Amino acid sequence: MKTKTIEELQQLSDEKLKQLALQRHKSGRRKSTTTALRAQLVLWRRAGEPFQSEAHWVRNHTETGVHF
Repeated sequence: MKTKTIEELQQLSDEKLKQLALQRHKSGRRKSTTTALRAQLVLWRRAGEPFQSEAHWVRNHTETGVHF
């Protein structure tokens, strides 16, 4: 399948983007396809970029005495 551009992906529904975001390369289970990563980016932007690492939050909002 041809790799889709971000502009092409922005025209798709959330359901179709979720399907594309699950794509993996045939050679390995751990590697997402370029289209899958782009679909994840479009979904993330549509959601208002809400996701944050819990470790990042703890590091910046907990007084531990350690300065980063």
